[in-house]
Amino acid sequence: MDNPYIPNIGEIIEIRPETKTEKTFVVAIKIDEAACGQFFELSLPGVGEAPFSISYIGDGFLEFTIRRAGRVTDAIHNLNVKDRIFLRGPYGHGFPLEKFFGKKLAVIAGGTGTAPVRAIVRRVEEGMLSVKKLKILLGFRDRENILFKEDIKRWQDAFGCLVSLDYPDKEWQGPSGFVNQHINKLALAADACAIIVGPPAMIKFVADELIEEGVKAQDIWVSFERLMHCGIGKCGRCRIESRYVCLDGPVFDYASCKDLVD
Repeated sequence: MDNPYIPNIGEIIEIRPETKTEKTFVVAIKIDEAACGQFFELSLPGVGEAPFSISYIGDGFLEFTIRRAGRVTDAIHNLNVKDRIFLRGPYGHGFPLEKFFGKKLAVIAGGTGTAPVRAIVRRVEEGMLSVKKLKILLGFRDRENILFKEDIKRWQDAFGCLVSLDYPDKEWQGPSGFVNQHINKLALAADACAIIVGPPAMIKFVADELIEEGVKAQDIWVSFERLMHCGIGKCGRCRIESRYVCLDGPVFDYASCKDLVD
């Protein structure tokens, strides 16, 4: 039996600064399969490892958008192109893309929750996921914390992507306030599907607004990515009641998880 703790070796082929605290790392690695919404454990010898969602799946490479927030992420942020990084995964269940084909799809994310949904929007852009209509609503703390600025410019032209800031400055001309305040602008039909990724409170309030608009709870998909830990259900730190986020998630349909107490 293969040892699940032995990682694969990847090479960093590109690093793109996103904000003052976030970078996107493009890692060349051979993998058989990975899905939008899944995650990998990234590690450096002598430093440690941490779980990160995939922000893009390419041909022979993966992208991870990482916020500098501790020992492991500090060390990753100090890496350079051609440096090696260790990966194990992919882990968890991703978003059920087959359920979105031919449907009106709303993608709603806040802060770093934009990273895992980026992979899905890119699939639509590249013609790999055919949806009837795509609506995108993203929320960030302020203008300095907006991720994927070049992507968002394309999405605004192609899909009418809305970006709202919690704390707008005087130069900001777009929407302001929390994303749940703008759900009605998406003009969703009752048969629409939705994806929500962000802090727990945001997920709850956005889901409530979507249901109020007529979207069914079983057609709303959320990610509990912040609870990912060892990836294989051994440490128990991702457990919520009888569910293990690393194994049963991190993606759940809202009808099956809305009553879980975190």
